[in-house]
This record gives sequence, C-alpha cells and structure tokens, in this order.
Amino acid sequence: IAVAAALPGGDPLAAALAAGETPSPAMVAAAGEDRGLSPRLAIGSLVAVGVLLAVVLAFVNEYGFTRFVPLDYPPDVLESKAQDVLRRFGYTDTPDDTARGFSWNQDYIQWATQNISGRNRWDAVRRGREPGVVFWYRASPRQIMAQNSFSDGLAGGRVSMDDPPFQRVNEQRVWLTSTGHLLRFEAVPPEMEPPPAAPAPPVDWRVAFEYAGLDQKWFSPVEPTWAPLAWGDTRVAWEGKRPGTEGHLIRVEAASWHGRPISFRIIRPWTKAERQESTQRAQNPVTQAVVLVVLFTLATGAVILARRNILLERSDRRGAARLASFVFVMTMIAWAIEADHILITAEILLLIMATASALFAAAVVWLLYVALEPYVRRRWPHTIITWNRVLAGRVRDPLVGRDLLFGLAYGLLQCTLAWAGIALARQFGPVEPVPITPVLDPLVASRYIITAGFGQIYSSIVSALGVFMLLFLLRTALRREWLAVGVFLALIVAASSIGRDLPWLLAPLALAASALAVTVLLRFGLVAYTVGSFVSSSLTVGFPLSTDPSRGYTGPSVAVLLGLVAAAAYGYHLATIRPTANVGSARSAG
Repeated sequence: IAVAAALPGGDPLAAALAAGETPSPAMVAAAGEDRGLSPRLAIGSLVAVGVLLAVVLAFVNEYGFTRFVPLDYPPDVLESKAQDVLRRFGYTDTPDDTARGFSWNQDYIQWATQNISGRNRWDAVRRGREPGVVFWYRASPRQIMAQNSFSDGLAGGRVSMDDPPFQRVNEQRVWLTSTGHLLRFEAVPPEMEPPPAAPAPPVDWRVAFEYAGLDQKWFSPVEPTWAPLAWGDTRVAWEGKRPGTEGHLIRVEAASWHGRPISFRIIRPWTKAERQESTQRAQNPVTQAVVLVVLFTLATGAVILARRNILLERSDRRGAARLASFVFVMTMIAWAIEADHILITAEILLLIMATASALFAAAVVWLLYVALEPYVRRRWPHTIITWNRVLAGRVRDPLVGRDLLFGLAYGLLQCTLAWAGIALARQFGPVEPVPITPVLDPLVASRYIITAGFGQIYSSIVSALGVFMLLFLLRTALRREWLAVGVFLALIVAASSIGRDLPWLLAPLALAASALAVTVLLRFGLVAYTVGSFVSSSLTVGFPLSTDPSRGYTGPSVAVLLGLVAAAAYGYHLATIRPTANVGSARSAG
C-alpha cells in the first residue's frame, strides 16, 4: 500500500481495498481529489439550488400550512385574549409564571381523515369553521418546572400544557382556536377554604358562549356526561347546532365552584376523553410488539458490532468521540436556549435531566458510528471521504463545499417531490390529501427557531447513520448490493403507501425519493446526504413556512431562507478554492 501511494497516480485507497485491508480513517480522508468543482459546474450547481428553491417556495405559497389553517392573530394577541377570558371568569390575580404554545388539532385531523372523503375534505378548517391549530395558555401562582425529560426539544425542560401535571391550586389553562375563539377552559379550585357566608350566585355562562363564538339560544340544557378535572359543586351541559347549517351536533360541558367557572369545554364527535385510558387503544399491540422487537434487534446488533470493532482495533474512536462531543454540546446549547428556566434551586434538576438526555443522544450517535463506520470504510469508503475530512477539522476543504452544494440541491429536490405529491393529489386525486403539518413552535418565539434547527441537525445525522445501518445489514444478509438496495426501496415504498390515501400516487413518489436518497448516499457520500436530509425536513415539517411578508408568522421563513442562501454561497466559495498543497503530499501524510 505504501509503494502504491508513492507511485505517480497511485491510489492507496484502491490498493488497500484490493489487498483485502480496511483503510484507516486518515487514508480515507486523504483519498480522492483535493479539488471541489470547476467554476462552470459550481455556477451550474448554484443556479440549480436557486431554481429548486424558487419551485419549493411556489409550492409553499400555494399549499403551505397557512393555506390550510387561518392564523388571524400572533401569539401575543392570542395570549391577551386568553388572559381576558380568565379575567371575565373571575381570575384576576397576576400569575407568577405562564406558558404558551401552538399545537395541531390532531383529534380533528385524524377524525376527518377517517370519516370525510372528497376533494373538499379540509374546507371547514380553511374557512375557520373547525380548528386546525389550537393555541394554549397556562398560568400559575408559582413557577412552573417541566418534569418530563423526553418532552419537546433535544434535552427537554420546556413547559407544556400537561407538563408538569395540572394540579396546583389556582392554576388555569385556556385553549383557543387560531381565530381567537374559546375551545376549553380549566382551573384548579382551592383545596381548603372556609364555608361561604351565603350561597354563591349562579354563573352567567353567556360570557363563555360569547368567547366561544356561540349563542346560548341555539342550545338546550341536557344532563352532564363529561366530568371536569376538578370537583365542582355545579355541573351543566347543553346541546345544539349552529342555525342554518348541517354541521355536527355541538355539546358544551361546564362546571363551577362557589359561583366561579372551573371548567368549560366544547365537545365534538372527534373529542377524545384523554384521561379515560381504558377506552383508548392508541396503537395495535402487534404493531407495538414488532416495533419493540426491531428496535431491540437494532440496539443489540449495534452493541455487538461496536464491541467487535473495538476489540479488533478497527473502529474510528477518535472520529466517534468528536461526533459525540458535537452532539452533546449542541444538545446542551439547545436546552439552554429552549428550556423554561426557573430562578430556584430546582433548576439543578433541569440541568441534571438535560445532561442525561444530552449524554444519551451522544451515546446513541457514538454507538452507531463505532458499530457502522469500519464496515462503511471497508465497503463504501468513497462515501465518507468528505465526512472524515470534516471530522479531522478540514472544514474549509473544497470537497466540503462540493458536497454542501450537492446536498442542498438534493434536499431541495426531495422537497419538490414531497410538495409535488400534495399538488398532484389536490388537483387530480379523488380525496384531498392530509396536508403537511410542520412544527409550530418557531411561531411562538424566535429562540425556538434556533433550537428547531439544532433538532433538525441531530435528526439528520441519526437518519443518515440509520439508513447506512439498514443498507449494511441488508447487504450482509443478501450478499448482493443491488439486491440490498432493491429490498430497501421496497420497504420504503411499502411503508409510505400501504394503508394510506392515494397509494397509486404515493408509491411512485416514494420510490423516486428513496431511489434518489440511495443514489446520493452511495455516490456522493454521507455529508451530501446529511445536508440534504436537513434541508428536506426543514422545508417540509421542520419549520412553519410562509411566503407572505406582511404577516407576523414569517420569522421562521426568513431565518430558513437566509440560512439556505448563506449555505449555498459558502459552499460555492469552498468548492471553487484551489488547493495549496499537492495531492501526493496529502496522501503521504495520510
């Protein structure tokens, strides 16, 4: 191998593979060209990125989430409306701590998917008659500390509607539609208080009906059937419909304690009794068992392979440690930005949970890398040349710029396929498809834009390693690369189309997307695939995108677009840099 490297035009990587040896990480990093792209090809790649980005933005403008659900008010206005509801209900004390957020109304989306067919399935949501997005607000007389270390975000620590549990006295929760109408209200009454001197006056529920956008005259009293979260001394219920419509029956359940509302809830056919676990079966037990077996098998296989590679001294532990350290630091930074911190000693508990989650995330990446990387280095070393150069600190290498440009183009092409599927189904399908529902957290505060980006980076790295792991296991079991790729494509197509609406459309799109992913992974390598995965997820489900600059929810869109433009410009700059050292010296060093 050393002689082959010294000869003019010698390729030590090819010589090592021909000799049946596993090339070292340094040899892989030194292999390949030291040039990025010619100026003509670099400009062509940059133009392709710009054209694909314009196509994706056109799809977002026509079929994005803002076309699916109206967002009439920014979070600050909705929070003010929620506070006004609390004041009108008699809760006038200033809270010590609050939390807020958006969430998709998954109950209605799931119900409509199963019960409504036709090309106008989502018209009720688009016109604001049914809530597609729900805004929630939570107020407490004491500081609120999250308890679930596996909540939203890389390292948890963020307060949600149900974390911590809603049980403190004088806490309140309010749910509003995106148009500002009341959907639900709950409050925890005092645990102990002196008996009232006189009977409390009855509650005037017309105020609640007004906030809900309903007229109490449309409803008739019925017997209550939905119990409030806290015990109340009065329970009432009504049923009715909006006049002049053929909509579903609307049921309203309410409760009060000593003349003050403690519960108000709009009940529709899709409303679930979430606390009544015995009546819910979220997933088929067989499906759960299969998922657990697959995860256990992958975890066991990764541990066995990692141990074997360490004992044989062929694992890249230095590269694995650098990657794991990057994930750990990124996770801790994301936690510091996203978590709802508290100014008491209990903050130490949040730090402990965050550190544990960050260590776990880093350990997962380290284990996958140690288990998989030596086999990739032996079978597909050309796919990790740029990756090893990045881990070695050569982030300004021309190949990094090349793969950055190719990865951006690949990710935008994947986005184009995803949005094209929505457009084709809307135009030609008999059933309107389920829209793309992106993460809504970046709409709440600008800090969530940063943490959402960190989350997409971590997901992209894990996705790349996971796909490599699956391809390697199939290659090992089937002994033919073409057969392994074929089975992989079949699995992806089956998982993406079976049991879904419009399988005739989803199957070819899934085949095209998965074939493109495998091609990029095996032809251009891990860096290009990871960048493309990040771009693809960011422009579909990762961020709520909008093309209307006059609205208040365009902050995430501006941040994402600026980031993509900057990445494309930086990739072009790196790809066109001429190397200062010759190839022979680099390979000798390797």
